[in-house]
Amino acid sequence: MPDYGKRAYWDERYADEDDAFDWLWDYSSVRANLRRILRRDSRILVVGCGNANFSADLYDDGFRKCVSIDNSEVVIRQMRRRCPHMDWRVMDVLKMSFPDGAFDVVLDKSLIDTLLCYDSSARCVGKMVKEIHRVLAPGGRYVSMSLHSGAEILRYFSPVLAAMDELDEMDGPSPEEQRPEAPPADWYVQWCQLRNPRWSATAASDRSVAHTFVLCTKQPPPDFVPTDFVNTLSAEDILRLQAEADCQKTRPATRRSWRECAVEHLLECLDRALEQAQNPSSVGQALKKLPSSRRSRVDI
Repeated sequence: MPDYGKRAYWDERYADEDDAFDWLWDYSSVRANLRRILRRDSRILVVGCGNANFSADLYDDGFRKCVSIDNSEVVIRQMRRRCPHMDWRVMDVLKMSFPDGAFDVVLDKSLIDTLLCYDSSARCVGKMVKEIHRVLAPGGRYVSMSLHSGAEILRYFSPVLAAMDELDEMDGPSPEEQRPEAPPADWYVQWCQLRNPRWSATAASDRSVAHTFVLCTKQPPPDFVPTDFVNTLSAEDILRLQAEADCQKTRPATRRSWRECAVEHLLECLDRALEQAQNPSSVGQALKKLPSSRRSRVDI
C-alpha cells in the first residue's frame, strides 16, 4: 500500500504527475449539493487541494473568494503555474496560520482519508477537525467528503457518537493514540451517501457504490435551516446496486435484476438447509440467517 501518510510520498507522486486527478468526486458530481451550502461571497478554504481541478472548477462556477492549501510544496508550485489567478498556499492543515473565524466554508475532499493513513491517525483527524473549527466563523460550514463509511468517520464530527464510542467496551478500550480529541460541542452534523461516479455494476472492480458527504455547521444561528441534500443514496439503494453488481460478476453472460439475484440467494439458503435438515424447522432456521435487507425484497 502506498505510504499516504508521508509528505515525501506526495511530493514524489506529484513530481511524476502532470495531469490533474480528482479523488472521490469531481466538482460537477457534488455541485448541486455545494450550491445549497455556498454563497457567491463565501470565503472558502479548500484543504489538501492536491493537483485536482476541484478548486479551479469551484472558482469558474463563480465562487471566487477561494484559498487552496496543501502541505506539498511540489503540488502548490504546479497549481500556481496552472492557475496563477487563484490563491494557492503551502500549509499544514494540522497547524494553519489563518486567524480565528477567517472562513465561511471549509471543503475537505478526501484529506480525512489521507490523515487516517497517518501514525496516530485518530489523533491527527481530531486535530484537523479542531483546526478547521477554529478558522470557521460562527455559522460557518465544514464539508468533509470521504471514501470511508459514515459508521467509520462520524465519530470525528459528532460529540454524541464520540461519547458512545467511549462507552463501547465490546472490543476493549482503544489505544491512547487511537482516541480522537472530542469533537466541537457546537457542531450541527448532517451526512448522506452520494454515488461514486467511478462505480459501475458491469465493471470488474471493487470500488464502493457510494462515498460519504458530511456537513458540519458551527454554532448554528437561531434561524438555521438544515440543508436538504439532493441525489442521495439510501442504504436500500446501495444494497440494490451492490446486488446488481454481484449478479454481473457471478453471471456475466446473463442479465438479471437485483430481485432475481435476491431470490436466487434465498433458494441457495433453502437448498443447503434441506440437505442438512432432519426436520422442517431447519428451513425456518435458514430463513432466519438470511439478512433482513434481502428477506424484505423477496415475496415468499
